[in-house]
Amino acid sequence: DYRLKTFNPEKILYVVGAPQTLYFQQLIAILNKMKHPIAERMVHVSYGNVPGISTRASKGSEDRIWLDALLNEAHERAKEAYQGQVEKRSTEIDETVLAESVGLGAVFFNYLSRTNVKEFHFSWEEALNFQGDTGPYIQYALARLNSIEDRAKDQGLVPATNFESGNFNPEPLVDDEAYRIIAILAQFRAVLERAATEYEPYHLANFLLELARAVSEGYSKLRVLGQEKEIAEARLALFSATKKILKIGLGLLGVPAIERM
Repeated sequence: DYRLKTFNPEKILYVVGAPQTLYFQQLIAILNKMKHPIAERMVHVSYGNVPGISTRASKGSEDRIWLDALLNEAHERAKEAYQGQVEKRSTEIDETVLAESVGLGAVFFNYLSRTNVKEFHFSWEEALNFQGDTGPYIQYALARLNSIEDRAKDQGLVPATNFESGNFNPEPLVDDEAYRIIAILAQFRAVLERAATEYEPYHLANFLLELARAVSEGYSKLRVLGQEKEIAEARLALFSATKKILKIGLGLLGVPAIERM
């Protein structure tokens, strides 16, 4: 009642574990019988348990895991994973700061890339795999797009006229790899609508994974440097659009976008 009078929300989403499903069914049913206007705006977004979540300090312990301990662990493990898995590391990057973003991305994405209703077993090794279906994998793909753009800029190349102007010429993008990326980008609005309608962030997470994989597999074929100017700048425009969508998608999931890695 307070929320209705104070905020007048379109909806109130209660993100609470599946064991409370019956409680919310009863609460909403009672409010409906009372003809309370908030009843039709309330939604219980339930989620399953996550076996396997632990920190080094909690191994073998029955105690609950505190969020700050979990995020501190993510930070430490992310730094180890980055140093162990990424061979070409920039000396200009503060690896402690980078590990903060990678750690958060790993934990958030690992949870949000799965449907709410099913339990899943959490694994630090899986969550922090830079080559797997993970947040760090997408962060790394975004960082590589930034690197391509920077190197092209040094050569005097800029993305072709942006898509919104209506003057963009897509004819140079004839490669299968370019078609695949464009086809995925075209699904973005529908994916967002489905994720919002079903209260299932994993639709967006899986879309970002598919897009990051398509870009990662297309790097070698869709070269920018050393190409004719028209081709190079058309490919840059495609990469620029991809970068924009990856950043928006990660932001919606609460995963930090990393400029350099």
